[in-house]
Amino acid sequence: MGTLSVREHLLFSANLRLDPQFHSSADKLGRVDTILEELGLTECSNTKPRYSIFEQFDQLTLMHKGEVAYAGQADEALEYFSLLDDTNPLVLRYRQSPQCQQVSEQVAHVCRTFEGGFQTKTEKVQYVTSFSYQVCADLIPNRIIPVLVFSAISYYMMGLKPAFVDFLCFTLTMSLTSIAAVSVAFVVSASVSSLAMANIFVALPFVVMMVFGGFLVNLNNMLSWLSWLEWISIFKYGMNAMFITEMTGQLFFVTENITIPGEMFLKGQSIDYSQWGFWQNQVALCGISSVCMALAYLQLRRINRWK
Repeated sequence: MGTLSVREHLLFSANLRLDPQFHSSADKLGRVDTILEELGLTECSNTKPRYSIFEQFDQLTLMHKGEVAYAGQADEALEYFSLLDDTNPLVLRYRQSPQCQQVSEQVAHVCRTFEGGFQTKTEKVQYVTSFSYQVCADLIPNRIIPVLVFSAISYYMMGLKPAFVDFLCFTLTMSLTSIAAVSVAFVVSASVSSLAMANIFVALPFVVMMVFGGFLVNLNNMLSWLSWLEWISIFKYGMNAMFITEMTGQLFFVTENITIPGEMFLKGQSIDYSQWGFWQNQVALCGISSVCMALAYLQLRRINRWK
């Protein structure tokens, strides 16, 4: 419709609206001519070019009632007519009208609203990527805060060591273990294309880590060619840190006359219960989390967003 002249546009509408059984082609043309005369559009009824087409012209020649009104560069036509004080009166009237001022105020208000929002957002997250923002938005409210709350409730209910430092070590271990587990889930989810596949494959690494984490199978009795799997198990590092926190300095009474220190159990499990032995488990959990987050980010970058 944008390429039709005024006459062609009215003829198109007449052909659609008027029944051909009762209105001939001549009748339709007559009605169109009548409308053009009533609207005062007879002189421009066959004018076609839109402004977007006009912008592509290099040379322009305008005719008015058989006489040349302008001939020259197309981009100088508006300036030429403005020098002759021959401007479009509709444009001047609209720009000076209350409707134009009202629309301008509404548009300016909307622009100011968005400008403030963009400025605030830019100041707050100027150097933060959307991925890191999403990770923080998921880990802090969904992983760290619930662990703190439930650890405070369950720790003393289970009768564990009452020292506050031991409680903090317990909470730290649980938080890092939870973050490491979420990081593994991020990698699996970013590597598959559907939610159903993610639900299926996300359980596989956790099953492997649970089997080779020392909870179901003693690591000392594991086959040598499979022993390396224990070093990628978050269960191993989490349980070792928990054992060190709760077993060191404890005495367990087998009978009334026989006691076993907790360190003996840790030695039997080949667990380093020194101070560095505790913190190396925390470092390992942080390392697993960092590597998995980096892999998840790379997998997301590889996704074809336009597919």
